[in-house]
Amino acid sequence: MKMIEKLKDYTAITAEELKKMTDSELSELLTVCWKRGKHRYDTIGITDVQIDEEQPDGYIMVNWSNDCSDPEVYVKPDEKIDNVGDGDWDYGLYKKN
Repeated sequence: MKMIEKLKDYTAITAEELKKMTDSELSELLTVCWKRGKHRYDTIGITDVQIDEEQPDGYIMVNWSNDCSDPEVYVKPDEKIDNVGDGDWDYGLYKKN
């Protein structure tokens, strides 16, 4: 199944939503990684979630572990974690609809 088709069954989440999730809910999240805009991998389930306090610029660092890597992104607390990163490596976190 193509990634675009797969994402139709999922909704991106925010850091605020991520903070409230149980281990069971984390185990069902879809992580997607893009390298320079091309789909690199996707996997189900994350662990070791860390969310830093909000910085003066309003952004927070969110990182997690999955079967493939340990992504780290900077987002606003209520921003969807949806294809965000440094433009070279971008990530998304999604829950099943």
